[in-house]
Amino acid sequence: FPGNPVSSDALTFVAITPCRLLDTRGLAFGFNGTGTFTPQQIASGATLTLDVQATTGLPTAPAPCGIVPNIAEAYSFNVTAAPAGGPVNYVTLWPNGAPQPVVSTLNDQQGITVANAAIIAAGTPSGAINIYNAGPSATDLVIDMNGYFTAPTTGASNTGVGFGSLYSITSGTLNTATGTWALSYATTGSGNPANGNSALYYDTTGS
Repeated sequence: FPGNPVSSDALTFVAITPCRLLDTRGLAFGFNGTGTFTPQQIASGATLTLDVQATTGLPTAPAPCGIVPNIAEAYSFNVTAAPAGGPVNYVTLWPNGAPQPVVSTLNDQQGITVANAAIIAAGTPSGAINIYNAGPSATDLVIDMNGYFTAPTTGASNTGVGFGSLYSITSGTLNTATGTWALSYATTGSGNPANGNSALYYDTTGS
């Protein structure tokens, strides 16, 4: 039994090529989404809801994300605020359907362009998130995405590195794992390269 098994609630990070999910500045900066991705400046005191996993209205430029898979339970973002002529006390992002948190995602009392990394859980429906601008100025917002988090059992084609990597995955087809106990409880394991002590130890197919 490993000394530090992966929690049953643990998620696996899936890295993607950095892409632009939203840019409220619109066509002036090459962003052309429609529907939930329609560019719209966020007024002071307003909340914008973004259906991250929407399948229509997807932007095609610049660096589009395409369809974000519905297995994503949280997102890894870089959030940039570009206030429209004044300070923005704070901007908060949180999953749709959950209460608005009391903490901020980024602060911009100086009214300059600022950015911050954020991990935001996927809300409902369509993995939606909310974006609140506390003002007093309106702001534009750019959201870039570099990956998402999903349950290990839905991790086909993911790469895991480190102790307990993808430890309890049950459908690990084409996964690459490195480290102690890598894929040790995989039940399909087909085509999986795994390295480390007890790698694929309980795999039942291992072809």
